[in-house]
Amino acid sequence: MLFQNMEFHNVDCLEERLGGYMLQRFPEETRRGLGYQDHDRGRMFSQMPVGCEIRFVTDAHFFRISFAAYEADNRIFVFRGNFLQRVLDLPAGKISTYHIQEPENWGEVEPEAFRGHRFSSDVWRFVTDKESAVLFYGADFVGHEVRQPRSDEVPGIKWMAYGSSITFGGDAHLGINAYAAKTARLLNLDLYNKSIAGSCFCDPSVVEYLAGQAGGMNLITCELGINMLRRFPEEIFKERTYHLIGRLRKAAPKTKIAVITPFTAGAAYQKDPENEGRKRYYAFTEILKAYPDREVTVWDGREILEDFSGLSADLLHPSDEGHGMMAVSLADKIKSLLW
Repeated sequence: MLFQNMEFHNVDCLEERLGGYMLQRFPEETRRGLGYQDHDRGRMFSQMPVGCEIRFVTDAHFFRISFAAYEADNRIFVFRGNFLQRVLDLPAGKISTYHIQEPENWGEVEPEAFRGHRFSSDVWRFVTDKESAVLFYGADFVGHEVRQPRSDEVPGIKWMAYGSSITFGGDAHLGINAYAAKTARLLNLDLYNKSIAGSCFCDPSVVEYLAGQAGGMNLITCELGINMLRRFPEEIFKERTYHLIGRLRKAAPKTKIAVITPFTAGAAYQKDPENEGRKRYYAFTEILKAYPDREVTVWDGREILEDFSGLSADLLHPSDEGHGMMAVSLADKIKSLLW
């Protein structure tokens, strides 16, 4: 979306709150529809701005920009194009204003060195991390012009990723190190992260929202199953996931759709073969692999994270190292699908 001549990437709307504008990846109607039985934490986690960016181009040599973290400390990564310039520590409950200026010594480097990368080096990018909702309070360009990036200054291939806390970023210490962000970097994709930590339930409200976005995407991935192991019997899992996939196909028949079965996790290795989590882990995998549409690609999550030691000690979320492994594997699969 466009606001104050800046592009708010992966942001569906800005909600006025506490004198600022909260970055929301989903509209309120979608968020209020999230939940199953007594579990509605998705209404909160859907407000976390993972993968949201404020992008713009300006001729200002320096400027001020103001943010606040809502309920917990967060951070913002400042990029100039592909180049990380600074990490802003964002304390909770306090409006913080930062002075940003042009990178030093860029004028001494051959211009050719800055060309051919994922983003134009003229584009400022303020990338939010995943720890807390974030409010934007404005920017002061001291009288200089500001504009949104042109289409040739940002990646041309759009990828929307729906999934659990693993796609959200899980135990990665920094959101920019999560597998989806790393994969996008490897393949020069523009990522729209629509994951919902702990609450990837294929709720009807989120299905309709994703279907509404699908036509503008080149690729959609749906990482399904891991959040539903403990709460959903097989027949409801099948009903919900098949409805999601079918709805996306109907909404965007030309968009490539790939489904990812549960990633490698401790549930697959429970000693008791009758353990409910173990049984559903394998059953859900087979349900997704049996989806009756050859135009839908299904990838086995165990092939994306093959190394069990790529998990953190909770045996569910990948470590930073594991996210790196996953990015390499997933990039190979996406390349074979798109090119």
